[in-house]
Amino acid sequence: NWASPITDPPDKGYEEMRRALPRLQRLGIPMIRIMSYQMPAELYPRNEEFFPEVVRRLKRLVAMAADAGILCLHENCAGWGGLSWKHSLRLLEAVASPSLKLVYDTGNPVFHFDVRGTPPYRRQDAWEFYRQVREHIAYIHIKDGYIDDQGKEVYTFCGEGRGAVRETLRDLLSRGYDGGISI
Repeated sequence: NWASPITDPPDKGYEEMRRALPRLQRLGIPMIRIMSYQMPAELYPRNEEFFPEVVRRLKRLVAMAADAGILCLHENCAGWGGLSWKHSLRLLEAVASPSLKLVYDTGNPVFHFDVRGTPPYRRQDAWEFYRQVREHIAYIHIKDGYIDDQGKEVYTFCGEGRGAVRETLRDLLSRGYDGGISI
């Protein structure tokens, strides 16, 4: 999850997956949310050098889940795949498994930097991120907010921030989306 930096050994994550899978099966839960290892801000300019390791680890996690009949849903959070919509798409392509889809959190782009190019990075645009990844979304998590003038994260009711919640849901539903939505 977001608390596991890419600089930590992967064993803890593999063990968490090993423990989770029988529980998911027993409860009839068909999917598990995963992330692609936290990228501390000081590593943003070096994010490309971590890509092969992120892919190696995710391939193993996704294979473990697939063997158990569980779908992995990667969230656009503080991990490598959440650094931009391009990072998410590249990760999906590199892992190349039908057992890996996306859980899209409408609020995460609001609070994360778009780590493409060189600093200073701009904040991600939620509507842009969604439009680029929407074909791969299997689940939606609704969260909203904005960054205030002092750079502080402010969480709001859904639709009152910069997460493009209404636009995202309207577009998803118009495309026939019938997956899960949580708030």
